Amino acid sequence: MQRILIITGVVAAIALVVLVNAFYIVRIDQQAIVVQFGRSVDVVNEGESDEAGLKIKVPFLQNVLFYDKRNLGFDLAEQEIIAGDQQRLIVDAIARWRIRDPLQFYRAATTQQNGEEQLRQRMTAALRGVLGKAATPDIVSGRRAGLMGEIRDTLDATMASFGVDIIDVRIRRADLPQANSERVFERMKSELRQKASQFRAEGE
Repeated sequence: MQRILIITGVVAAIALVVLVNAFYIVRIDQQAIVVQFGRSVDVVNEGESDEAGLKIKVPFLQNVLFYDKRNLGFDLAEQEIIAGDQQRLIVDAIARWRIRDPLQFYRAATTQQNGEEQLRQRMTAALRGVLGKAATPDIVSGRRAGLMGEIRDTLDATMASFGVDIIDVRIRRADLPQANSERVFERMKSELRQKASQFRAEGE
């Protein structure tokens, strides 16, 4: 009798483990890829579809990767950019993006972390490419909105193969490095002193 109880308990435990590994939940703000032996076999809750909820998969043989369905924010760390007039600038930018095609994203990046790393590299390249052709005054104030649009379009084109849409790019800060700022300030003071001396000489 005791042996039967032990066997029944073991079978029940195995059945419970199998059931736990057979079900998964996709939240309404998620989309998922079901993977078997490294190949995608199903996409759940993609795009505008409404397939969130409790789902079933083959236990132990299939894994599930979850991607965010919402618009995502991405902060690019400070970058030193050389503008078109050879002035060095410290630039700080952010982007808004979303995974439009989870299957394409899985094939290109596999994980969301890898996708963000690719976004970081390509956004840095887009910043350097666009701002490297613009003069410092345009970057600091004059044409910043237009330049941000160019960066967004460039980044959107380079990330298209990842199934990603770039919604917006914003330059939060574009300043001269501290050393450059001090040199510019000293040059301005020197020019003002020269003009003051000239005015005094003309007055005398």
